[in-house]
Amino acid sequence: CDLMRERSHRSIRLRFVTPTMFKRTGDMQLPLPLPDYVFDNLAKRWQSFGGDDLPTDLVDFTRLNVSVERHRISTQQVQLSRSRPMVGFVGDVTFRLHSSRQPYVSALHALVDFAAFSSVGAKTTFGLGQVETTRFEKEGNVSNAN
Repeated sequence: CDLMRERSHRSIRLRFVTPTMFKRTGDMQLPLPLPDYVFDNLAKRWQSFGGDDLPTDLVDFTRLNVSVERHRISTQQVQLSRSRPMVGFVGDVTFRLHSSRQPYVSALHALVDFAAFSSVGAKTTFGLGQVETTRFEKEGNVSNAN
């Protein structure tokens, strides 16, 4: 499977199946699917697993060209240990790519494919951050990528 093959569709939907959160400074958590947090986290995981090289400025591209188009999320509290509870989000998020520039679009799609295996966010070794992916191949057509 060539994850880095060229792709052009500009909507990506992720279903966050288990609570997902992102680490911030100190022990602060962010229970929101902000595009730069989602894709930066996936890019770091991709690099640590030895994936193909990603564009070096992919995080900047994401910050400037990817937005949340729609979402249906809710928060859930998770108690992993005796420490204070953590709050994550679950639900569906559709990201919109506002540029068709390659290799960026293909790299973002590769990261989304990878997300189904790597999970996303903090505490993934505890089962948090599990996702399912859905593609919008053509306007109005939806396919499950898993």
